[in-house]
Amino acid sequence: MNNTELLLKYILDDNIEKQTEIYNNNFDNIDKSYIYEKIKDIDNNSSCYNYLGYIYFKKEDYINAIKLFNMSIKLKNKIAMDNLAYMYHYGKGIEKDYNKAIELYEMAIKLNYSNSMTNLANLYKYNKDIDNNYKKTIELYEMAIKLNNSTAMVNLGIMYKTGEGVEQNYNKTIELYEQAIKLNNSFAMLYLADMYKYGEGVEQDYNKTIELYEQAIKLDNSVAIISLADMYKYGEGVEQDYKKAIELYEQAIKLDNYNAINNLISIKNLSKENKKQIINLYKSMKNDLCMKIKLEKYIYTEINILEKYIDLTNKYKELKNNFKNLKEEIKYIPEYGEYFLKGQEEFNKLK
Repeated sequence: MNNTELLLKYILDDNIEKQTEIYNNNFDNIDKSYIYEKIKDIDNNSSCYNYLGYIYFKKEDYINAIKLFNMSIKLKNKIAMDNLAYMYHYGKGIEKDYNKAIELYEMAIKLNYSNSMTNLANLYKYNKDIDNNYKKTIELYEMAIKLNNSTAMVNLGIMYKTGEGVEQNYNKTIELYEQAIKLNNSFAMLYLADMYKYGEGVEQDYNKTIELYEQAIKLDNSVAIISLADMYKYGEGVEQDYKKAIELYEQAIKLDNYNAINNLISIKNLSKENKKQIINLYKSMKNDLCMKIKLEKYIYTEINILEKYIDLTNKYKELKNNFKNLKEEIKYIPEYGEYFLKGQEEFNKLK
């Protein structure tokens, strides 16, 4: 059985523990629409209600998401408790309410759900609206670690690395990262690679850095892909190789990490083929419209063949529906604000 079939089996069996393993480690590779079609008409199964609630949440149909999470919670599903707590925690589709989030996280913690331990630790650690409680944060991470929660290992490792709320201890950081790596946590691989790259708490070792980045890349960690690409771009610890860097940046972009675009377009003397690939990338991008603006500016100024490759009519239709949000986002990228507004005049001609 592949992971999609396994997850479907665990949902139908209402096996919360096995579902959690997949949610934590392999969920990005799941065929979510396949599972949705198989379970959408099933009643009285807490895992089905929770999964359907998640699908509605991702579609931003928050009313149905909340309804289904609550139906699942009535059947004591701790993943649904955590999902609804997350919505209250971050104000996703519902008014932010830390007290309600804490209540739901604690309900799931009583059922030994390690993700809720980690999420509640994060709430205590990061939120300015409640008192930072490092003692409680560490206590919750350690509870989750006893249940082999690799995210908690990484988060506590970061605290020991930075000395936030604890005495700085690189050895403890490395120990926790290595513990998480044994559980295939790609961010533990990434962060330990960075320590070897910069010689933080360990002797600088580029070979170890590359080895760890490549481990993380096998798990589709797009940040690790960009980090390794940067090494090839600048010749840092390896022979400079623009071709290899470009291949890696494009690999990261395929995983929807559009930060790779900044690194890609900064490479000078790109080939004609690379420029065509950038244009094709522009045409295929559906999200991250701010990055689309930046990429379009590059096309105008560096490639200057926009008319041959882009259908302005389709572009207008897309931006027409998103302009209100874009206008807000422009506040954070003022250097593109004037450029975009000029472009809007052209789009308006297409009405």
